[in-house]
Amino acid sequence: VHNRVLAAIKAGDLVEVISLPRAGNGSPRQVFPLTQSSLFGDIAPDGSLFLDQYQPGTEVLRFPVSGGMPEQLPGSGLSHVVIRPTHPLLLPDGRSLVAMPFAGRSRLLAVGPAKDPQPLIQTNEETSMPAAVIPGVQQGDQLAFVLGSGAQQAIAIASLADGRIIRRLPETSAGANLVRAGVLSLAASPDGRTLYYAASRTVWAVPVTGGQPARIASGDSVTVHPNGSKLLIKLNEAEPRLVWIPAAGGEPQPVPLHFPHGG
Repeated sequence: VHNRVLAAIKAGDLVEVISLPRAGNGSPRQVFPLTQSSLFGDIAPDGSLFLDQYQPGTEVLRFPVSGGMPEQLPGSGLSHVVIRPTHPLLLPDGRSLVAMPFAGRSRLLAVGPAKDPQPLIQTNEETSMPAAVIPGVQQGDQLAFVLGSGAQQAIAIASLADGRIIRRLPETSAGANLVRAGVLSLAASPDGRTLYYAASRTVWAVPVTGGQPARIASGDSVTVHPNGSKLLIKLNEAEPRLVWIPAAGGEPQPVPLHFPHGG
């Protein structure tokens, strides 16, 4: 035991505890699997191994722009649900959209008060964040989200009424000529006609009905102004900054950030 090092690594939905030679000249050996993550461990003099297991929950909070006490969104905070904290999303019916690992893949689920998560999209393919609600008039609200994995990962659109996939946008895939990385941010125009997304450090626009993406500007995340006329884009540089850019593209206008002393 003293000649080997123990490590816990992620293996699909499980965590594998493996043993590695301290000298670094041998192969790793599986010790046993865990169903949850482990932070601390110790070995007794007789070689017995002690490990903790934990499953952190993630809360999604909302609060007034003016400040005040935050309110936990319904359904968040469940210990068995993994929520990407950078992409919280509240659905029109008041449920929270969460991502949960299952069989080594991400699944989008809707969570309401005092209810277990329910699958939202009718598919066996991987579904993941980011996602955005597309306002609808005749066909009802729809959801844009990331479908698939690897080079086949692309934006897809489903009906929020029944979870049926309505359309896939293959031009937004990670294997497309214009996009060489996954979608990191996603937003919809107020009129429900255009999707804006960030990938490969670039913000793109694509019609909800499908088509070739158009480059808007450099950026790492995007949000649409409520009137749809401009986009708020974040650039993760040495000093992260925000800029406004017309929805059709154009010159960026810096957003001045003022912080109170000590804040």
